[in-house]
Amino acid sequence: MKIKRQKSEIVTRGIVDYLSESGERALLPEVARSLEAELAKNRKSDQIIVTTAIPLSKPQSEFIRKFIQNTLRTDLKVTNKVNKGILGGLTIKVNDWFLDASLKHQVELVKKTLLS
Repeated sequence: MKIKRQKSEIVTRGIVDYLSESGERALLPEVARSLEAELAKNRKSDQIIVTTAIPLSKPQSEFIRKFIQNTLRTDLKVTNKVNKGILGGLTIKVNDWFLDASLKHQVELVKKTLLS
């Protein structure tokens, strides 16, 4: 947690320094509002959509819910969608946050690498 706080302080300091150096420090309240709006978007989502090739078990679903809760700081219901086309693994979507850990995606990455 300490490392995360240090990183966020570095990012915050970078924003403030940039606004100061560019003579736009007056924009700081608007930047803060924009950041709050981005944070609110993640919190407004009503569900975690997990796509898998086979249905999730209750322990798997709970593990994913806790992972998202710790990662995005939001506690949402998990909705499991089954799509055999992803072959294996999973995808997780919460608003505009997306994680693709599907086998189909990995195969596409290998294919792209081999063809380039």
